[in-house]
Amino acid sequence: MMSGKKTKIRPESGFTLIEMAIVTSIFGFLMVAALQIYRMSIIDRQYTVTKENMTLTQDAIREFYGLMGRFPGPADPTLVPGDIGYGLEMVRASVTAACPAGIVCQNTGTRDADGDTVNDPVLIGSVPVVTLSTYNDNRLVPFQEVSGRDGFGMKLSYAVTDNMTRGDIVSPANPNLGAINVRDENNQSLTELESSTLFVVISHGKNKVGAIPRIGSNVVEDCSFPSAATPGDPPPSGFNPGTAGIKVDRENCDLNDAIFVSGLRTLADTDAYYDDLIYITTNASNPIWRKSLNSPIGLTWINNTNLRFVGVGTNTPVEPLHTTGDIRAEDTAIADNGFCDYNGEPVGRQCMQPSFVAAPAPATAPVDHAKKCGPGRIATGIEDNELVCKDLFSATLNFNCPSGPPQQFVTGFRVDSSGILVPGSVTCAVVP
Repeated sequence: MMSGKKTKIRPESGFTLIEMAIVTSIFGFLMVAALQIYRMSIIDRQYTVTKENMTLTQDAIREFYGLMGRFPGPADPTLVPGDIGYGLEMVRASVTAACPAGIVCQNTGTRDADGDTVNDPVLIGSVPVVTLSTYNDNRLVPFQEVSGRDGFGMKLSYAVTDNMTRGDIVSPANPNLGAINVRDENNQSLTELESSTLFVVISHGKNKVGAIPRIGSNVVEDCSFPSAATPGDPPPSGFNPGTAGIKVDRENCDLNDAIFVSGLRTLADTDAYYDDLIYITTNASNPIWRKSLNSPIGLTWINNTNLRFVGVGTNTPVEPLHTTGDIRAEDTAIADNGFCDYNGEPVGRQCMQPSFVAAPAPATAPVDHAKKCGPGRIATGIEDNELVCKDLFSATLNFNCPSGPPQQFVTGFRVDSSGILVPGSVTCAVVP
């Protein structure tokens, strides 16, 4: 007999297809956001490592100057570990020597800092990781090769003014000879004196355009326009001259000049794209008067590093040292090629050459070229650009030694403040 009680059937719990689609979409959005955050954190870490290594490199180059009196030359970026010369500096032996193998020498965009009428060259390559050293616990140790790379695994580029690679600890390279041109993304010079940067250290950033890996001799991404581009296609972002007329992401790798850009980082897909990092060293903090490194112990010799003229009391000097007013010297002597009186005007000045005072007349010159007082006379001053002379001997003064025998000769005498022989001061000796 069947019971009249009804059995209730419950539906199974779970997600519908629509609910599953919504959950999957939400999960996908979260994964994309998480991956984006992770990717950005990696990039930030890469830039942090880059900054740390560039700081270490810049400090090591400055320490090299302190030890050697000059900056190192760049290394050949095409060499790899195991190659002869890998990581070693390359420099020009003289201002007329050829550019070292593997190094780019450029003077486009530089300045004539040394005054030879020719723009000074800049050497471009990679950081000389083997040549450099650094201090650790007050000990000088070899520079770590990994510090010569950026956070993206690429070699740091290094450009240095050629004149700054010649010098020594006694006569260091003049810090006023910087010739590298560094500009911002608006094509404005970043130094008060344009093209005066001493050296730069460069990371070519995330896109690695123009960068060379540690293992390999070729750049990762060509700095020139891609060869595979269809004729007429626009160049990639950052390669076109922007509104300021400068190719911001290309100037640090094109190697056709000594112009470099230190701009604001932007990864926008426009002509303003810029992802490089560049550290510059200038002479802004160096005084014009510097202590000479070869000063004797207990003494301080100073020298003026200005390559042109120095004015005291004038803004328009026309000589290496030009003063308006009097010069006072105590307990010292003045040595120069001439003594001049400007009389307020540099043109038509009167000068007396030291050779007029003491040098004999040249055989090919008039007799009056020699301003010596002549036999038996002595110079007691200078007046109207001429020597003031007096007789050394009076007409009645007996300068002879006593007559012999034995025969004698003069061995010495004294003169007074007027240059006149003091009577009785003649000393004699017997002829051996």
